[in-house]
Order: sequence, then structure tokens, then C-alpha cells
Amino acid sequence: MKQAVTSAQASARIPLQTIERDPRRWGALAACCIVAFSELVEPRLHHMGLRIPHDAFGASFHQFQILNSFTIILFMTSMLLGGFLGDLLGRRRVFLFGAIGYVAGNVLVASAMSIEWFITARILVAICGGMVLPLTLATIRTIFDDREERIIAIVLYTITTSAASLLALLAILIESNFGWRATLIPPIVAGALGTALAWNYLPFSKALGGFRRADALAAAVWSLLFLGLMYGLLLVQFIINGGLRFIFISIILIGLGAISFGVARWQQRSARESENVHQVPVYALTMLLFISAALSFALINYPMRLYNYFLVVREFGFVLSGFALLPFLITMLSLVRPTVTLTERYSMPLLIAGGMGLMATGMLLTAGAGTTTPYILMIAPMVIFTFGYLIASSAWSNAFLNVIPKDLVGINVGMSRAAGAAGSTIGGLLLSAILISVGQRTLEQRALEQGLPPEQLDYAVAALNAVLQNEEPMLPVENIPPELVSALLMSNYREAYMSGLAAGWMLVGVIYFAIVLVIWFGLRWVAVHEPTAATVIRTQPLTPPASAAVPPPADSTA
Repeated sequence: MKQAVTSAQASARIPLQTIERDPRRWGALAACCIVAFSELVEPRLHHMGLRIPHDAFGASFHQFQILNSFTIILFMTSMLLGGFLGDLLGRRRVFLFGAIGYVAGNVLVASAMSIEWFITARILVAICGGMVLPLTLATIRTIFDDREERIIAIVLYTITTSAASLLALLAILIESNFGWRATLIPPIVAGALGTALAWNYLPFSKALGGFRRADALAAAVWSLLFLGLMYGLLLVQFIINGGLRFIFISIILIGLGAISFGVARWQQRSARESENVHQVPVYALTMLLFISAALSFALINYPMRLYNYFLVVREFGFVLSGFALLPFLITMLSLVRPTVTLTERYSMPLLIAGGMGLMATGMLLTAGAGTTTPYILMIAPMVIFTFGYLIASSAWSNAFLNVIPKDLVGINVGMSRAAGAAGSTIGGLLLSAILISVGQRTLEQRALEQGLPPEQLDYAVAALNAVLQNEEPMLPVENIPPELVSALLMSNYREAYMSGLAAGWMLVGVIYFAIVLVIWFGLRWVAVHEPTAATVIRTQPLTPPASAAVPPPADSTA
């Protein structure tokens, strides 16, 4: 009597090189890249008809950021939910559900006739977009088992998403010339194209076991609470004053410690019960989230602040300030092959630490610019920063997809994406606060040096805000001399704005060099393992090919 051979036993006997590669993988990669592009090129809320006063140093915009940033919790939750449901129910199903909902939501936003309609549609966009975004990267891991192909796919994905984050600035030009509804055309068109490709090429895949869903949920809860508490720690600095600030900060720090201890104990008990060797320790998971947040922090905020530099300090105008950022895109497109080569040859800690060191160098060089620095000298920092980001982000994505539990890749990518979203939001709030604080202090100092009495500083700032809003200063002439207003606008304001930008870039650059040391000494626990036949997540049930038939047991009969 023949003995039954399970599919798991059969697949374990098949060498990795004999596994047939899915011919749909490159079409699926195109679908993932285009859908991710459509989401990251999505216009921000302040580019969609919302009029924020153009006051000094963007103080009103900073207040808007604080209020709007609360929606990041909804977005982070949706990414964690999408990753988990993709692993549980099938990544293709959740991918298509999220992509279709995202496109439909943007169509509803573009056709909104009331504020209630607009808000409801934006919530739909946030939920569906958050669900599909982590699956764009998770799908790449499930369909590319070959290491070299996977590195190429990750580099292409990184360049596509990075370019989309920069091209989101085009919404400023589109909105000013064609109206805010036109800003939704690029994400709708790209989303529809990506959804069509996904429908035709995306294979079915889901978790097959090996990492308990309870462990995945524990990791997801830890990620959400960790990011939420870190986010709250920053908001406390802006919203609460006095002794209450210390109390709230203490509560948040105690909460972080308690959650860390609880998750660590959960992992210890889980390891004893299930002998799960693929579990990522809580300290390692925290470092993964932290570095993901740091990379997104710089990618989103450095180009945006550089755009403000060209617009406000150099007075290039909206169009020319956008074209001034072209070195970012040119560098990304021209360094595909070098990035792939470096990712294949060198270790992950070296690439991430070196890449973030280059990013810090680019920001510090930019901080040394002045109000009259020739544009040609600004190109080198942009190139250095972009090259550093490409190699750091590509190496990080490749290593992250290797060290996380492979069976539930969706939830882990969701955690990484949530950390990135939190990092970019926190970075924007932090740099805005530095710009306002340092810029206003510099502006007041210059005004005092020019002989303005201290009691008239508020009048000077009010007059400046009025002129920035293209209004006539509604102030008595005897209080504010016209030549003082002209000096503030033509010289002092630009100098003060530059001082605020430089202070932010210098602080972030120094922090990044500190992170480089942490990465170099803290990531040596990571062992990047090549996938084996027993650990590869397959996109469909595997049947042994004819050349690799499973031999019958020795005691079986013909």
C-alpha cells in the first residue's frame, strides 16, 4: 500500500532553483508600482481648495498641520488592517478591494458638491488607500523568490514611490491654473491603470501558516500604540503648556514602557508554547519601525522645505521652484543600476548607515546655503541626498522583507508603512515648529537692529502678514514706516526664513548622523537568510515538476 505524501513534504524536497517562476510577476510588479504611485501622488488637503492664510513662516499652516495630522491615526490603522486582512483572506482580494475603493473615492471627491460629501469621500480614500498601500510591497515579496530579481523589483518600486512623493508638488501648479478638482486627475488615472493591471496579473496568495495570527495581532497592536504614543509625545509639545506638559509626557513614557514589557512577555510565552523561531523581538521591531519613520521623515520633508527655499527665499515663483527640484528625479532615474549593484554586493547595515549618512550630508550642505547662493551649488546636495536615500531605502526594504516572518508579510509591511506615515507627519510638524520659532526670533532681532521699538514688533509682523496676503497694511503710518515694511519683505523676512530652514536641516542632519551610529551597532542582530524551498511563500499550490518528481518511500510497493 502506498504511503501518502503531503504537499508540504513534497515541496520540502524540491530544490529552490527548480520552482517555476510565475510568468505574471513583472505585470504584477507594474501594477504594484502604479497603484503605489497613484496613492503617493495624491494631492494634500491644503492643495484642494482649502485656503490657508499666507502669514509669516506659515504659522497658520502649522496649526492646520496639527489638526489635520490626527487623521494619520486612521490611515495607520487602515494600513495595519489591510496588511492583516491580505494575509488572512488573500492579498489579491484585499488589493483589488482597496484599489477600486481608492479610485471610486477620488471620483467622489472630485464630484463633491458639499462639505459633508467631500469629507465622507476623503475618509473612503484614506481607508481604502491605507488598505492597499502595504500590499503593493508585500506582493513583491510573495512573487519574487529569486534574490537578484527581488532586489531589482524593490529598487524599481523605491524609485517609483519616491518620484511620486516629489511629483505630488505638481498639485500646487495644477490647482493654481485649473482648480483643485483637476489635481485628482493623476491619482485617478494612475489608480485605474494599476487596478486594471492588478486584475489581470496579480496572483492569489495568502498566509499558509507558520506564524500565529495572535502573534501578528500582538505585533500590530504594539506598532499602532508605539507610533500613536510617539506621535502624541510630539503633539503635547505644541498643544499643552505649563506643568500639564510634564504630566502628559510622563504618562506617555510610562505607557510606552508598560506596552514594551507586555509585548516582550507575550513573545516569551508565545515562543515557549509554539516554538516559533521566526518571531521578531520587540526591540528589533521597534528599530525597524524607527528607521522606516526616519527614511520617510526625510524623503517627504526635505524636498518640500527645499521647494519653500526656492519659493520664499530665492523668489523663483511657483513654476520655477518646482523645476528647481528636477535633480531629485534625474538622479533617481539615472542611478537604478548602481543602486541594484550596491544592494547585491554590500551588507544591509553598511548600506543603510552609509545611505543615511549621505542624506545627512546633503541636508547639512543645504543648511549652509544663503539667500544669494547660486543654484548650481544647490544641485550637489540634492544629488547626494537622493543617492543616499535610494541605497538606504532599497537595502532596508530588501532586508526588512527577509527578516520579518515571511508567512504574514502583509501585516509586517503594513507596520512599516504606518511607521513611515507617522515619521513624515511628525517631521513636518517638527520642522514647521523650528521654522516658526527660529524665523520669528531672527526677524525680531533684525527689526530691533534697524531701530524699531520693541512695542511695535507686533505691528510690524501684522503688516508683514497683510502684505504676504496681498492686502494693504491696515495700520497707521506713524506706527509702521513704509520703508520698514519694505525692508522686512525684501531682506529681513527672507533672511529670517532661511535661518529657520537652516536650523531645521542642521538639527535633522545631526540626528541622522546619530541614527547612523545606532544602525551600525544595532543592526548586527539581523541575519539576512536566502529563501529556501521550505520557507518560500508560494502564490499558488505547488505541484512537483516532472524533472523533480518525489521518489516513493523505500518500503512502498509498485
